[in-house]
Amino acid sequence: PAAPGHDLTRTPGNRAATYAATSYAAIEAEATRAGASLDSQMAHADAGRICGAGTRPKSTFAESVETSYRELARFQSRFCGGYAGQVPAHLLELVPAAAKQGDRDALVIQELWGLPSEAMPEEIEDLRAIALQQARVTSSASAYRIIHEELLGEAFQTHHTSPISFLDESEASLARGLGVAIASCDRFGGCGAGSILVMAYCQPFNCAPGHDMRAHVRSRLTARGFEEALRYAREIQSATPQATR
Repeated sequence: PAAPGHDLTRTPGNRAATYAATSYAAIEAEATRAGASLDSQMAHADAGRICGAGTRPKSTFAESVETSYRELARFQSRFCGGYAGQVPAHLLELVPAAAKQGDRDALVIQELWGLPSEAMPEEIEDLRAIALQQARVTSSASAYRIIHEELLGEAFQTHHTSPISFLDESEASLARGLGVAIASCDRFGGCGAGSILVMAYCQPFNCAPGHDMRAHVRSRLTARGFEEALRYAREIQSATPQATR
């Protein structure tokens, strides 16, 4: 349960849009300052993984994979100044640390992670409602994505009916996960071609010149899969419209 006194349905405003940063050094400066937000720390971790990724395939691959590695190398040469092999923190470290500081996004994410397998349907629905409300008010793109990705879990989907997608289970799951990314990009921005978030989703095998998030998602799915990703993005946006301040 959340610590006493913490309101899980509110969040402080105006966090740095670190996924829109143009250099690793800028993200590191933001993420390592006192009081840095969970969002900046998540962007820092993603940036570290991208900057530390190898840019040559270990063996000969299809031309599309070779192209992906070239895109990764171009991104690193443009963005990764100041990166010196720092090991990025893991989500499982960042969220508990932020929760200890009373970060409301992190507290809700921990609640989602801690849902017991024997939870009653009413407990699941109560937590789902809290999570959706937090997604509505959050100013953190990372928290928004994590919350909606957690709500794709079996416990929540069992008690939430989606339209029949006519996709096999694996593609439907991939499509909805990528639909979360589309919804996040539509709300928070920072997902143009060559952006940190697009690179985090596409590397190492699926990056292509000029692809923003929607183009990346389209390239990963069949036509029906892409339709399902867009449908799920709309469902998320309808369920969690941005709160007016």
